[in-house]
Amino acid sequence: MYRSGKRLSLVIEHHKGLLLKAEHGRLIEVAETVSIFDEARGLGTVDEGTAVFTRSQKTAVGRLKPVKSGGLWFTTVVYPRISATTSPLLMLTTALSIVEGIAKTTGLQPLLRWPNEVSLNGSRVAAASVEMDSFNDVVVRAYVGGGVYCNIRREDEREAMDEITSIAAELGSPVDENQLLENILKEFAREYELYKAGWRLELINRLRDFMELIRTPVSVSLSHGTQLIGYVEDLDELGRISLKVDQERIFLAPADVESITVF
Repeated sequence: MYRSGKRLSLVIEHHKGLLLKAEHGRLIEVAETVSIFDEARGLGTVDEGTAVFTRSQKTAVGRLKPVKSGGLWFTTVVYPRISATTSPLLMLTTALSIVEGIAKTTGLQPLLRWPNEVSLNGSRVAAASVEMDSFNDVVVRAYVGGGVYCNIRREDEREAMDEITSIAAELGSPVDENQLLENILKEFAREYELYKAGWRLELINRLRDFMELIRTPVSVSLSHGTQLIGYVEDLDELGRISLKVDQERIFLAPADVESITVF
């Protein structure tokens, strides 16, 4: 649980100007930005749980590129104060909250594509990202968030729609972006408490339910250029994947992997 004794919980009020009140932290809308992570860093020292979001961002989050309209980008400031070795699990916790937020808002069944992407019917719909400030191998502050393709207009993004999808395209109608953001942040608050309290196995069990690549043959390109062919066995308690290559088991963290391709 939080050292302050308070749960991270948001009460969202929608109004122009948009400094939104929360029980723990604030929720701030930015009209347009180069990077929502830079916006969060620019706030300085704020209450844990303070979040910033925008509907117009000019840079990518992972492989999730900027779109002309229909995107949602957000970052939450947290103070884990736990070992940096758990950073892959913090990334997965963030991605899990996006998966659960989409499911709760729409009834759709997104999957988590390790380590940071979310898919719907095999196409990329969202991505998570984490930036950390560490001291002596302890994460003292982290900026966790991501982007979601909510209501993309196909006529604006037709060249990219082979690789990506949007919630509206899969749902068959527009999604309420405010409700989606509220649900994602609430799900993150719940999962983050498990992460911060050290309940790693509970988190891993929840993550397994949504993993896209478990028991799947894959080709893995490592960051230093090596190519591995095997299948993903499982996740360990740090959020690394266990890759079975012939008779060898290799554990890989997100920083080790350039890309994963499913056979």
